[in-house]
Amino acid sequence: MKKTLPLIIGLCLLLGLNYDIWKKEQILRGGQTVYVELAPVDPRSLMQGDYMRLAFAIERSIKKETVKEQTKTGRLIIAPNEQGIAQFVSFENGQPLKPEEITIRYTKARRWNSSITIQPNSFFFQEGHRPLYEQAKYGVFKYQGAHTYLLYALADKDLNLIKPQ
Repeated sequence: MKKTLPLIIGLCLLLGLNYDIWKKEQILRGGQTVYVELAPVDPRSLMQGDYMRLAFAIERSIKKETVKEQTKTGRLIIAPNEQGIAQFVSFENGQPLKPEEITIRYTKARRWNSSITIQPNSFFFQEGHRPLYEQAKYGVFKYQGAHTYLLYALADKDLNLIKPQ
């Protein structure tokens, strides 16, 4: 029994991890592509290697007074336009979504109660590709349904995915 219990636990962990990977692959294969405009950022971390700290234009477009009334974490309702570029609609407060609407998670900034950060807020890339990613203008998300999404790429001003050679 002492030898089989760790084996069973390890097998359960592997099954759980593989299921999570499979779910994410399904989102990438069949999900709706949505572009979220980036705000200016600094693409470097000495401790973690090359990555881009993401800030989104939507975060800066929401009035501070409106943010103060919201909970510490929640979801924004966004709607992609004809090109797939997300536009802010409102904060999610239990209202039903329209067919074209989707949500994206946010957290309030710790120091100030009047700004939010959309999650995820960083994008890692291979060392040495910084110049390529400096031209990024959009975070590219894949959505499956209204609430399940992955940030999977960055795109330039023409909505072309940035891909290292």
